[in-house]
Parts: sequence; structure tokens; C-alpha cells
Amino acid sequence: MPWAPIVPSGPIKNGDAVARQEGTLNLTFTVTSSDSLNLQGSFPNNHSYNQEHKAALLTSIPGAGIRVTVARWSYDGQVYGVSGGGFISGSGATLARIPVTTPRVPRIVRIALIFEIVVINAAAYKGGTLGSLDGMTSIGIYFNSDPEGGDCNLRTIVYPAVNLPGGPPPVIPPPPAPTCTFSTATLNQSVGLNPVSVSRVAYDHSPREAGMVGEKPFSISATQCDKDAKFRIYFTDNSNQGNTTQTLGQNPASPSVNQVGIRLYFDGQSTPMTFGPAPTDASSGLNYVELSAGNIEGASITAPFTAQYVMKAGVSNSQLTAGRVQAEATVTIVYP
Repeated sequence: MPWAPIVPSGPIKNGDAVARQEGTLNLTFTVTSSDSLNLQGSFPNNHSYNQEHKAALLTSIPGAGIRVTVARWSYDGQVYGVSGGGFISGSGATLARIPVTTPRVPRIVRIALIFEIVVINAAAYKGGTLGSLDGMTSIGIYFNSDPEGGDCNLRTIVYPAVNLPGGPPPVIPPPPAPTCTFSTATLNQSVGLNPVSVSRVAYDHSPREAGMVGEKPFSISATQCDKDAKFRIYFTDNSNQGNTTQTLGQNPASPSVNQVGIRLYFDGQSTPMTFGPAPTDASSGLNYVELSAGNIEGASITAPFTAQYVMKAGVSNSQLTAGRVQAEATVTIVYP
């Protein structure tokens, strides 16, 4: 069975498994007298062992290790559990005690194993290709006689090698990009500007202060942001998605469609936002606002904007027609 990557559904945490494979090992043994045996296992001595997450460290994937678990074992038709979680350790901990009722008869123990790549240091973990497991080709799984087992003097019965899972090197998934939550209310809102006389509408390319009469603030809010989450906010003109100016056009049916538009400012900036086609990724798109949650898990972020009336290029106040102004923009959120 090949390695199966496990795609994280949220932020990576220490102890998360990011790849898994299962296998079965058949061990045959014969003892000289009635006794019970301890099933034990250990990693090679040259591999550092993380006790908290029961894994041998992997230098090929920083921040990760390999964890091997004995899930269950069967003997003489009976299926048994294991003690201590069944983890193969760095010290050969006892995993199970196997009774031997008929000595000198070969017996087969079937051991179900689970191999996992586990995150040990989430800050250092970036994913990668599993490769050769840092040269680890086997794990010792063996039997020792029970020290309380009566007249059985055998201490080590057999040292079979458990070949680590083969197949093509799996690509271990990287941590998911940190994200935020945006409510429908924040992404689908109507901003009603205040009424203004035609004589007070700002000229095209006039300073921000010229359009303050009638302006209306609004905001786009993000909540439940993951630590280090960053996002960009873009605006697209719904009446003309190819519009790359700083003026949002009106709906075509508006009587003043060719006279007045809307311009948007972010926070205290003096330059209006530039509209443009909706970006497909962080490398496309025009003017945008980028915000970050920083080093805070669960942060909330508010992006403040202001909408103003503005005349279209080449239009003067004397040409304006009083009436309702309607314009629509699409907001696109992109995680860079």
C-alpha cells in the first residue's frame, strides 16, 4: 500500500499526521519451554527520538518525524491489543505479552503496523518529499523472554527487520495557507452616499478633500484570522470589468451614467483605489489593499474605505443632471 498524504484541514499543529501507510508483518518463532514473551520494538540508535510525539526525527523534512504503531497482533487465531498505545520507541518498550503454551512448536505472530509522518515542530514544518527516510531502512521488532516467565532462559528470540514502506517517495503536503473568515454581510453590502448638490460634486482627479461633501465610509471586516494570515482586497467595476481607472462607473440605465461616478479611498490615503479585472491569483490584478493578522491567532481585521461622488473626465458641474447615482463593484479577496 503506498503512502497516503493527509491534507490538513486547518492550521498545522504539533502531533498532526500528514502522511500514512499501513502494513502487516508476520513473525515466526520457536521457544524451548512454556513461557510468555514480550513483543518489543525500537528505532535505530542513530536516529533522535521525540518522546512527546513518539516519532524518530527526519532531517529530510524539517519539523517532522516518522511514527510507527503496532495497531494489533494475532496469535493462534486470537486478536490482541497492545499496551502504551503501541508506539515503537527509541528504547524498545514492551508492546505486548505473548503467551507460549506449546513449546518447541513454530508459531506465527501477525502484527498490523501503522506508519505515519508526524509534525513535531509546526513552526519549522514546510512539507516536502519523503525521500529515503534519512537512510532508515529497518526498525527492530523482536521478542524477549518475560523476566518473570519461569524456566525460559532465552533472552532474545529473533530480530526480524521491518522494511519501511516502499513505493515512490510521497510528497508530504505543506501547511495550508493561513486564512480569515469573511461574512456575507461584509462582502455584500449597500453603501448609501449622502445627497449632494450638483455644484458640490468633485471634479475628476481633484484632491480627496474636494469630494468630502456627500461621502460615506464603509468597511470590509475579516474575523477568525489564522496566525500570519495575509489577504488583498481588489475592486472590479461591474458595469465595465475592463475599467482600469480610478472611477467606478454607474449602471448603464442611470440618467447620469456618462456624467458621475464613484471613487473609493482606503483609510486615510490621498489616492483613490484603481479598479480592474478580478484577479485570478496574487500575481495578477491592479491596485489593492493588503492587510495582515500578524502574530495573533483568531485576530479580527477591519479595512476602512470611503466612497465619494466624482465627475467623469471632461465633465463640468454645469453639465450635470440631478438624479439618482447607482454603481456596483465586485470585491475580490486574494491570499498572496
